[in-house]
Amino acid sequence: MAESRGSGHLRTESMPVIDGFRQRGMEMTRLETFADAAFAFAVTLLVVGGGDTIPTTFEEMTRAMKQVPAFAASFANIMLFWYAHHRWSRRFGLEGPVSVSLTLLLVFVVLVYVYPLKALYSGALDFFSGGYLESYFALTSIDDLRIMFVIFGTGYAALSGVIVLLNRHALARSDDLILNEFERYETVTEVQHWLINMAVPLISIGLAILLPDGLVVVAGMFYAVFGVFLPWHANKRERARQGIGPAD
Repeated sequence: MAESRGSGHLRTESMPVIDGFRQRGMEMTRLETFADAAFAFAVTLLVVGGGDTIPTTFEEMTRAMKQVPAFAASFANIMLFWYAHHRWSRRFGLEGPVSVSLTLLLVFVVLVYVYPLKALYSGALDFFSGGYLESYFALTSIDDLRIMFVIFGTGYAALSGVIVLLNRHALARSDDLILNEFERYETVTEVQHWLINMAVPLISIGLAILLPDGLVVVAGMFYAVFGVFLPWHANKRERARQGIGPAD
């Protein structure tokens, strides 16, 4: 199986450029179509999963509507990883054995991750709303909460790790892809971005395991550091871009 859909100076120069990055994978492949379908299925599971049923009374409809914020948060979380894979596909157009394996791994983890994702967001919104956005998923002990944080963090870290590996694979083939200085820089800093996304849930897992019962919720609140580290990295990334010319 060919690893890249196109190479060579003339073909590279004719490729469209988005945000300074040549788009080497503008044609949809069966792999990308399959990944998109799997992500769409995962979103469907968010809607029907977790014991949700079609409301037959006004009270049931009201209760179901209170799950919309949890669905929205879960949807945004899944779309974050879908877009990362979509952008990777467009930028590099790789479809060899490594790319296929990593994409299939991403799909597998997403489908496993769906139920704990919605359950945790539903529980978090129940907690922060004082019970108004009632969770459909019941936790009966602190140990249950610890395990939920571990499952959620493992899924988030695994998905982020796959995005890291996809971009590192592209870097390893930078000569074949004819990446210029700007594109190499963008790919390196994309790896850094997703390493942050991987490190935070791993630390949260450690906190969930090690903290005493009264502080276990800190493991979930720790994700708030995304609001500090991701903007910091984005600002640092943007400043460094100024001295590097984008692709023509």
